[in-house]
Amino acid sequence: MPYYRPNSTFKVKPNYHGLRRSRARMKAHSNSERAKLIRELDRVFSLFIRERDGQRCVQCQSSEELTCGHIYSRRNHSTRWDEENCHAQCWNHNASHSINPHPYVNWFVEKFGYEALEKLHQRFLSIVRFSNEDLREMISGYRLRLRKKAA
Repeated sequence: MPYYRPNSTFKVKPNYHGLRRSRARMKAHSNSERAKLIRELDRVFSLFIRERDGQRCVQCQSSEELTCGHIYSRRNHSTRWDEENCHAQCWNHNASHSINPHPYVNWFVEKFGYEALEKLHQRFLSIVRFSNEDLREMISGYRLRLRKKAA
């Protein structure tokens, strides 16, 4: 699908799903209670994963600019907050994963086995919809686990 209509100066650039949203609708969506819960869960979960992995990149052992890397994309909520899908990664490894996922996937297979990758892939393909209450419970659970680790 071209980004423009022939013989027109108006350019149409679809978003990921081929839909267009108005700026006001996008802003309202990003400020909804659900969006705020998802952002907070992302933040707390990322802190938990980095703490779990000893504040080191699982691939190069760097402690600089750590992020929460995902084997499978954050797009699907079924594995977005899955502890097996996420590991501490330095910014360089996390950024390069989208271009060349093989080093991270190979590390995962060496550490956990191909069967674990297959099970994770099956979970990634499943459709999960968490309620706002589910998100709140996960936030409190990860906050509690972070406090226990710190103690």
